[in-house]
Amino acid sequence: MKRTLFLLLFFVLGATPALFSQTITKFSIPASAVTASTYDTANNAVPANAVDGNLSTRWAGQGDGAFITFDLGPSQTVSYVKIAWYQGNTRTENFEIRVSTDGLAFTTVWSGNSSGTTTNFETFDFADTPARYVRIVGHGNSSGNGWNSISELEVWGIVGSSGGGSTGTVPFTVEAQTVGYNSSYWSLVSDAAASGGTALKELVNSTGSAPAAGGLVYTFTLASPATVYLQIKAKAANTSSDSVWARLDSGSWSQFTFDSTNQFTWRNKSYSSVAAGTHTFELRCREANGLVDLVAVTLDNNTPPPVGTNNVAAPVFSPAGGTYSTAQNVTITSATSGATIRYTTNGATPTPTTGTIYSAPVNIAATTTLKAIAYQSGMTDSTVTTATYTIASPPPPQVAAPTFSPAAGTYSSAQNVTISTTTSGATIRYTTNGTAPTSSSGTIYTAPVAVSATTTLKAIAYAAGMTDSNVTSATYTITTNGLDPNAPPGTNFDLSHWKITLPINNAEEHSAAELTAGYEHPDWFFTDPDTGGMVFKAPNLGDTTGGSSYARSELREMLAPSGSAGAHANNWVTSTSSSSIKSGAGGVDGTMNATLTVDHVSTTGDSAKVGRVIVGQIHGPSTEVIRLYFHKRPSDTRGAIYFGHDHPSSGANTYVPILGDPNNLNPSNGILLGQTWSYEIKVVGHTLTVKVTPQGGTTTTVNYTIESGYDGLDLYFKAGVYNQNNTGTTDDYAQATFYSLTHVHP
Repeated sequence: MKRTLFLLLFFVLGATPALFSQTITKFSIPASAVTASTYDTANNAVPANAVDGNLSTRWAGQGDGAFITFDLGPSQTVSYVKIAWYQGNTRTENFEIRVSTDGLAFTTVWSGNSSGTTTNFETFDFADTPARYVRIVGHGNSSGNGWNSISELEVWGIVGSSGGGSTGTVPFTVEAQTVGYNSSYWSLVSDAAASGGTALKELVNSTGSAPAAGGLVYTFTLASPATVYLQIKAKAANTSSDSVWARLDSGSWSQFTFDSTNQFTWRNKSYSSVAAGTHTFELRCREANGLVDLVAVTLDNNTPPPVGTNNVAAPVFSPAGGTYSTAQNVTITSATSGATIRYTTNGATPTPTTGTIYSAPVNIAATTTLKAIAYQSGMTDSTVTTATYTIASPPPPQVAAPTFSPAAGTYSSAQNVTISTTTSGATIRYTTNGTAPTSSSGTIYTAPVAVSATTTLKAIAYAAGMTDSNVTSATYTITTNGLDPNAPPGTNFDLSHWKITLPINNAEEHSAAELTAGYEHPDWFFTDPDTGGMVFKAPNLGDTTGGSSYARSELREMLAPSGSAGAHANNWVTSTSSSSIKSGAGGVDGTMNATLTVDHVSTTGDSAKVGRVIVGQIHGPSTEVIRLYFHKRPSDTRGAIYFGHDHPSSGANTYVPILGDPNNLNPSNGILLGQTWSYEIKVVGHTLTVKVTPQGGTTTTVNYTIESGYDGLDLYFKAGVYNQNNTGTTDDYAQATFYSLTHVHP
């Protein structure tokens, strides 16, 4: 049976990308196109930082499920994403890549963990997919602090390829506006002389060469090698002379020029020895304002056939292919009246002579690929429609997600949190360290969970024969000792007998009067907006005080704050000093207590200095009774706590272990970053007592005898952050948050 060779299948904007090779490039994403569910205002870790081209800035959002979204403008074909993770060489990030065409429904295209080996870009590849929005959803990092932090992100794909193309078996003719076009390069306009009254208007004037993107794509199939003619019906703008760029199979570009008659005119170009198979023609703008009406692909240069003549409409399946939990009865139809449909379910391609003739809905009870073709005498066969139906067993019922009482929020006192699920007989497991519990990990819930410090609580419920519940997460912010997150440090803490030194402007200082009046610095000394804690931050490469090469954000005790720091009345002495020395001192013996978290330590620079910070001291004129260290390298899970002691008689220094020491880092009983702990430093005569207590843990006490050489020396407490790393990068730093700080001299 002879059949005419007219076939047309239209792809609408947003459909499968056209079948031709294009270069994958990086999309340009302006800062204004980046939004996030949350971000770290204290460190200016805003969404725009993820596309500013600077690896030293970052976006950071805390909490399981925090996300950042990138708007590509018009929908594009996205191929992969490159991400440079903040601290990516010391920890892994657990995350998902999701995409959407409308910003409402998102599909996960990649999930897993970063490598944990580099701060440079890592590539996360997935199948090419159309998308306008790319979203990164974070689930925390391996350090357990709950932060999701991206230094820089790039989205790569095929620019201007969001639209599809038109396809057919030659000869066929296409209305230009039926192609999925890129609105940055083309627009629809009304023109009475155009076929159907509408044409595509060129928007880009590119007189020297074709634009880099925005093509109209036409795919055609040849049964055998032949000379093929590309024919374009278009007209110039007004009375000027315009043209259109065109190319076959990504080959050389040619120009189709239209004269100044302001009439739609056919122009054609022949392409000889085109092989059998599938090929593509691509059209791009040449000069702005020209109009393209029709495009034809023929085997001669005669007048092209009318649009859509003698094409059997492709079969349509209902319901559409997809995943179903029960068997489906699939109806197959064609819009061409009287057409016959044949189908296959064995993977073979049906033809007008092969496959089963459709007469009733096709029952699909197992995973099947359904293919169908429609045909009718005197018309061109339809294209083959293909759809896969996945019949999956229905999942078992899911356990109801746990609920917490009281709910997440900010509280001024410790809370006992009850965890429950409405699924009878289910077991609940929970964590308080930021990791996600599973049915085999985490603590089994048996009684209310005591939360006495800011904590992220996560829980899962599970039962035999059922699907595990979703993980419920809630953050409880405990404002220790009634601290006000909106008040400056000098309001929450008694700083009337301290002054502070900052790592700026040649070690800038601020007096006790300034501190009590509300002084704070947004970068180096401020109130934590969640807990009300007093935050100290010092960079690796900051300004230092005289006699020191390390930067600090640190309080210095001032017992007579209106006098000079060197005044005898501004300092204290040991009770083993002489009576005359004691009588004029600001105090005799002393105790300092603090509760804090070490939030961050340095991660770059000299390996002997990385991760080392001093959080408490007793200082003398030129020697120190104690320097209390927190020390955690990037490879360590926990930080060691130990102190250094100077010997006035010899000038030597001794390191005394508490929880680990310089030669025993990463101790099993050490302190995590972000973990709350307390210390007490006390001197009575020649006895130095140091106590360290992890929150909810056991106190470790060390007694140490100091030399009589300290008798008569002026001493003073210091507290805050004294960064012991002066190497590495400019953005590296140490930070601690204090929740209580007291000093007494009985």
